[in-house]
Amino acid sequence: MLAMRIFITLLGYGLIIGGFIVFGDFLPTDVRYLDMAICCLLFSSLPFLYFRPLINLNDPSHKEVGSMGIQMYGFGSYGLAAVAIMVVGYLLEWSFKVQLFLHLGVFFFFCLMVLASMFAARKVSQVYHKESKKLKNRAIFKTKMAELMDEIQIAGGSIPQDIRQPLEAINDTMTYIVPSSNPEVTLLEDKFCDLVDEILVLMRNIDLNKDLIQEKIKRLELTLNKRKNF
Repeated sequence: MLAMRIFITLLGYGLIIGGFIVFGDFLPTDVRYLDMAICCLLFSSLPFLYFRPLINLNDPSHKEVGSMGIQMYGFGSYGLAAVAIMVVGYLLEWSFKVQLFLHLGVFFFFCLMVLASMFAARKVSQVYHKESKKLKNRAIFKTKMAELMDEIQIAGGSIPQDIRQPLEAINDTMTYIVPSSNPEVTLLEDKFCDLVDEILVLMRNIDLNKDLIQEKIKRLELTLNKRKNF
């Protein structure tokens, strides 16, 4: 498959160059070579899209989607403008310098489009990674509390109601927590997870550590209330 793609690409270049050599006698030599180079450049966009898929399915961020519209607009506009310059240049017998200047102008526009597409792709990737980080932090945040609730469920009736009920209320409240990438949120979630770990350790001997567990639960509630503000 790769060999066939390379063959088709080289054949395309050969047809363009051969066509200008055989049928381009009516053009001035310098203009003919300029038009030949521009046509090869325009044709290069097709193998570029052919060898490089528009969407990389292995990249979950799909950053190409954000740049696809700009790429298509850039390729299309540049192709139409370049062909128009060649046709009008022949009809009006523009000099080589005039055509070269115009081609450089539209190529500069094309480069700006490429740069804009790269910026759009990078922006899409940044947003994806930012959102992924928020979801990952929230997953850790909720998983830690789920571990604590699992321990309470396993312990069954040995857990006093004045410990079980506030923890169940905290667990229910966490359902409505919205993900956030705010640095302060990360600190609060880390503190929350640390408190849960401490409670898990203290619950190994509830009778001895009951007062301390209740104190940690109050700190847990306070931390969660602060987290809810974001």
